[in-house]
Amino acid sequence: MTCVANVTDARDLFVSGAVPAPVQPAFTLRDGLHLLFKHGRLIAGCTALVTALVWTGAAMQPRPYVGTAKLWIKTEQQAIPAFLTGIAAYRDSVAPDPVNRKIETEMELLLSRDNAEQVIRQLKIRPNQLVRSPLQVIGDQLPALPLPLAGRTPAHDESSQQQALIDSFIKSFRIEPLRSKGADTTSNVLEIRFSATDADLVPAAVNSLLQHYIEQASSHNRQLGQATFELLEARAEEARRDLAESERAMVGFLAAQGDRVSRAGGGGTPGSQVVASMQSQNSDLKQRLDDLRQIYTEEAQNVKALDRSISTLQERLRREVRANAEADAELARLERRRSLAQERFVELRKRLDQIDIYLQVNPSEAESRVVTQRPERPTLPDGKQRQLALVLGPLAGLLLGLALAALRQMGDRRIETPEELARWLGLNTLAAVPVLSPDRPVAHQLDRADGRDSPRTLDPRALVEQEEARARVLAEGVSLLPDTEDLHRQAREPHSLVAGGTLSPDAPDSRSPAGRDVLADVARQPRPVQHASDRGLLMHRLALRVREALPRSGHGRILVVASARPGEGKSVIARSLAKRLMQQQGGRVLLIDGSAEAPAGHAGSRGAGKPGFFDLLRHAGTRAAAIASRSDDRLHLLPAGQGVAGSLLFHEAAVHELFGKLRERYRWTVVDAGTLAQIGCLGAQADGVLLVVDADSTRREVVRGALDTARLPAGRLLGAVLNRRPQYVPAWAYRHWL
Repeated sequence: MTCVANVTDARDLFVSGAVPAPVQPAFTLRDGLHLLFKHGRLIAGCTALVTALVWTGAAMQPRPYVGTAKLWIKTEQQAIPAFLTGIAAYRDSVAPDPVNRKIETEMELLLSRDNAEQVIRQLKIRPNQLVRSPLQVIGDQLPALPLPLAGRTPAHDESSQQQALIDSFIKSFRIEPLRSKGADTTSNVLEIRFSATDADLVPAAVNSLLQHYIEQASSHNRQLGQATFELLEARAEEARRDLAESERAMVGFLAAQGDRVSRAGGGGTPGSQVVASMQSQNSDLKQRLDDLRQIYTEEAQNVKALDRSISTLQERLRREVRANAEADAELARLERRRSLAQERFVELRKRLDQIDIYLQVNPSEAESRVVTQRPERPTLPDGKQRQLALVLGPLAGLLLGLALAALRQMGDRRIETPEELARWLGLNTLAAVPVLSPDRPVAHQLDRADGRDSPRTLDPRALVEQEEARARVLAEGVSLLPDTEDLHRQAREPHSLVAGGTLSPDAPDSRSPAGRDVLADVARQPRPVQHASDRGLLMHRLALRVREALPRSGHGRILVVASARPGEGKSVIARSLAKRLMQQQGGRVLLIDGSAEAPAGHAGSRGAGKPGFFDLLRHAGTRAAAIASRSDDRLHLLPAGQGVAGSLLFHEAAVHELFGKLRERYRWTVVDAGTLAQIGCLGAQADGVLLVVDADSTRREVVRGALDTARLPAGRLLGAVLNRRPQYVPAWAYRHWL
């Protein structure tokens, strides 16, 4: 046997069968109410604070006046000017811009910062003439309020104040296209709404903004035309100079030809007639040479002289042909240059004439932007904004409170509900013990923990159901429920932390299937009886769940009650659980103070000089003298003893031997152990381990670390008990909603 087993997940610590594996729970109405009432003060405080600020600012804020204007945008007339058509940088787009994009562009141009700044300077608008938020109004009345919170800018920064004024002016406008009534399309009419605290400012500001907007759009094309005119005029002058230069070059070339100015009948260059004349002379000389050769020989002087004349003429003819070709090519080049210069000059002059006509006629862009409705001076202030502030103030405060509550809950690492215990650690909750207030009855508080509203009197119908359930259980030989007389007595008498109903003594544990079914039903379902002993009934249900979870055995069973850290209330749970096990099954029950830490606080303290649990681990012969009985001889107590040493808990052989003897003598042995990190071999040698978690202070990382340190064998951890569980939801909420 070993004290430690390899466990990789806290879910593996559960026993299969009676205790099902936990399932990831979903967020339910119970969880929502739990969080709502848990952080109720924070949420209510945020809601009240923001509501008070918004309502105060809305009450102090002057009521605004609203003016409306309408602007018609003729999108079909918005195109590139005609004098730019054909220019590569301004060529017309194949697919025109959609109407939506044009409308959005016009809206942005209308509320540009330049237009807003010009209107502010022209009308000398002051910040108190514009609509401000409630926080800004409160900030003006409370100079000590921080500037960012109050929405103000430092007084010494004039540029920042001017920019803030422009921002406020732009925010005072609301521009949107009118909704089309006949079709699902975007309207070309823009509705312009302006809000201000000064009624005279409303029409003046809107008209001024529209004027600057239309002038800006008109001046844009005019500036474009003027710049284009100046550029084309310079290019036209350059083309004119090129044309004049090409003409002068052509005239000079023709004059340089000299005596060759006469042209042949078909035209051509001046040298073409000379070439023809020389060719004719060459033909005549060749004819004379042929005639002489018929009369004289080749050696004759007249034949040789004529042959030399022909050779000279042919050489001149070749030079003349070459010169004539070069002259033709130069003349063609000069003609092309003059033609290109003339065409460029004519095109530029045409563009200049178009731009000049555009600038002279001045087609204003107002034709494509028409104001169909001018704003009028409002006579009554608008109260919608104040009504909206009255509604949005509490809503904003509520949302802020919920956001802060969510952040606070995310930072809360405690385990307060069984759902959180299953979600974060995978542990099953066998019982949840609420926080016990000394000023309120314990039974009433435990009713709220079970999700019920408890009457302070005994219900007669519940007594009948209790008797019927008791008769069914006793028929199977199992004593689980208190007698009816005990119920009457407990309803009249006050109870203590360990008080509870008396059970039928020495009732044997049932092994029949019917008995096990009744045991499971009673353990899982809510109890019908509501009276002052619900604290005892809660521990009875815990005892039933423990009995159901532990495997059946012919020998006694040993249960170790431990916690993740000291001070979680495990001693109270162990003491009360031992008494309920004794009352339910009869037989002898032993309660052991097995903690090596501070005294657990059982009756008899740590033994008062008598031997105890740790002494038994050293010396087996002291067992009989160490065990003491309480008022009921079936419930025995074993204190820690004198030689308390935590190292003894890690002696596997001693713990195994002692637990074996206790199984033979006692039907149940409940060990009030220390923390999981210090229980040693107790968890491995016991039949089951019950973990007590303080829901009011223990963080889940502490519990997870303790489980990882203890490394209990699989199936040894039965579940957990949430002790001191806070109850945030009031009883009336459980009664009506849960």
